[in-house]
Amino acid sequence: MKPPFLTGERVYIRAMIEEDKNCAVAWYDSEFPVNAVRAEKFMREEIKVSWAARRKYFVIVRTDNDQVIGGIKMKTWDMRSADLAIRMAPHLSPEDADDYKADAIRLFIPWIRDEHEYMAQTVEIAEDEPQCIAAAEELDLYFGVRFRGYLRRPGKRIDLRVYQALNTNWAVPDA
Repeated sequence: MKPPFLTGERVYIRAMIEEDKNCAVAWYDSEFPVNAVRAEKFMREEIKVSWAARRKYFVIVRTDNDQVIGGIKMKTWDMRSADLAIRMAPHLSPEDADDYKADAIRLFIPWIRDEHEYMAQTVEIAEDEPQCIAAAEELDLYFGVRFRGYLRRPGKRIDLRVYQALNTNWAVPDA
């Protein structure tokens, strides 16, 4: 079920469907595995089909085998700004997760910025995700905020970075 848009070489991004409850461990943001029953309840109660909903959820899917490998939660309170939190499946190696997440950033940010004309976009990136950092910088997002020791990794804690961008279409000339 590849969508005709938001499709890259290695991943595509689509809205959630009912079958995604069976692979919730890949997209549901939790420290503990999520079963299909809990995922179905979450999807029924939390995920709204309306574009006007304040939280929108998408899945990241590999193009070669249609396996769901991650999820995007987009929070928007005013339909002008979008805050993205991207979760990758825990079974991926850190390098693969970084690469796939970077691919998703390259697809999703231009879509919300250029096609939907969101004024501001933010995306959370761990400091140990160099491909994601490079993708954000390629898209002219700038490093705005650092949360020291925010993320847990085996045997240590690392920083969470927030990259931000303002849509230039909203700029006021000579202001």
